[in-house]
Amino acid sequence: MSSVFVLSRVGVSRPDGSTLLPPITASFGSGVTALVGPNGVGKSTVLRLLAGEIDGTGGHVRRPGRIGFLRQIEPSGIQSLHEVFPAGMTDGLIRAQLGRAGVHAEPDRALSSLSGGQRTRARLAALIAGTPDALLLDEPTNHLDADGVALVLHLLSDFTGPVVVSSHDTTLLRRCSRFAALSPRGLTLHGHGYDAFAIAQKREAAGRQRTLDLAERARSKAMRAAQEASERKARHDAAGRRDRSSGSQGRMLMDFRKDRAEGSDRGLSRMSDRRVVAATEALAVARAAVDLRQPLSALMPRLDMPPTRLLLRARGLSGSAGSASHAIGPFDIDITGPERIAVTGPNGSGKSTLLRLLSGDLHPTSGRLDRMVRTARLDQHLVPAGEDLIEAMRAAHPALSLQDVHASLARFGFRGAAAKVSRAGLSGGEALRASLAIVFGGPEPPSLLLLDEPTNHLDSEARTMLEEALVAFDAALVIASHDRDFLKAIGTTREIKLAP
Repeated sequence: MSSVFVLSRVGVSRPDGSTLLPPITASFGSGVTALVGPNGVGKSTVLRLLAGEIDGTGGHVRRPGRIGFLRQIEPSGIQSLHEVFPAGMTDGLIRAQLGRAGVHAEPDRALSSLSGGQRTRARLAALIAGTPDALLLDEPTNHLDADGVALVLHLLSDFTGPVVVSSHDTTLLRRCSRFAALSPRGLTLHGHGYDAFAIAQKREAAGRQRTLDLAERARSKAMRAAQEASERKARHDAAGRRDRSSGSQGRMLMDFRKDRAEGSDRGLSRMSDRRVVAATEALAVARAAVDLRQPLSALMPRLDMPPTRLLLRARGLSGSAGSASHAIGPFDIDITGPERIAVTGPNGSGKSTLLRLLSGDLHPTSGRLDRMVRTARLDQHLVPAGEDLIEAMRAAHPALSLQDVHASLARFGFRGAAAKVSRAGLSGGEALRASLAIVFGGPEPPSLLLLDEPTNHLDSEARTMLEEALVAFDAALVIASHDRDFLKAIGTTREIKLAP
């Protein structure tokens, strides 16, 4: 039985035969290997290939015996905690495993009554209960608070078999000894830890930008040369017509010169055309490797929020997303001017519930809430399943004309066919951009923006884009997050701490 994962020239094709993953050759032995790359490049597909959930095209795959696979998307059809654990486990063993994972609940408790972080903890506990020989983890720290992240790190430090983890969490990535960088060109392995890998990635990005700059200059030069050749031919043709009309030179001599000039011009024109085509193709390749869309920070509206303006007032506000035993509050909250408020607390403390109360999506059980300005929630699921971006934009802003809808989406990088993509076809970064388009693409931008764990599912590039956009937003923010680095980067000014 193998104790390593081995991929030997294995690719993955879509149902129509097009390439989803190019042929990959790599091995993953004991220790933790981070699988990294932009959203949408195929990291989850690689994990499913390693797990044996999908078949590759060509080559072969070798796997360890028993594989524990934590999927990013929770399996459907599971109703209770009991169903998460291996069949045959007693309630006592399940309670013990849950307790070690920091989930204090009975095995028959409904999953829907737990927070996202608590559900992830329970799934991790069930994974270890199955005594796997190898682990595949797809974004394991999404939704987890600091204690939950520490649980994952402890799990990895104790595990002796091979671990392949897809993550954008820098705390987790710093514990990884190897990095497998996935791109449309294939998989590249890096050693020497996170800092060395990050430096290498920045150098590669700078190299791609230099290649793009050179390609743009080369195409401009080829276009100028083609224009000069065209103008030169036009001058020769005009001179030939003048000579013929004046009769100053013999017809035979003029015909000879005309044929020679036309042959030379045709040769130069063909050469210029070939150079323009080659330079244009090289430029297209270089552009494909660099994101040329306008930075999100440049698209944020300027609201010039007065620092003393009262935006929201809550008095004695309480509410519950489930049973009354899980109610939160009462809260007295004033939000004034361009504040940046962090909502923190352990999993299950009610951060998402508080944001739903503030947005009006959840009706309070007691107390009073007054919102004096337009308020919006930024959610990567603002595009409903089954709808394309145009449909989602029209539903959010019914007063906009179809032309205005297209213009708003185009500002955020969704032009032509890209505006007709459904949510399933969007990467994490694209979903973020689409959500911002829907929130800020209407006639009246919000003055108070609510965000619930906004960095979940974002790669490092998309996360940086979001940070820059929020820094540029000059109105009020309320952000529920466990990500201290993110909260620091966007400059939070105060904190609402929720107790368990």
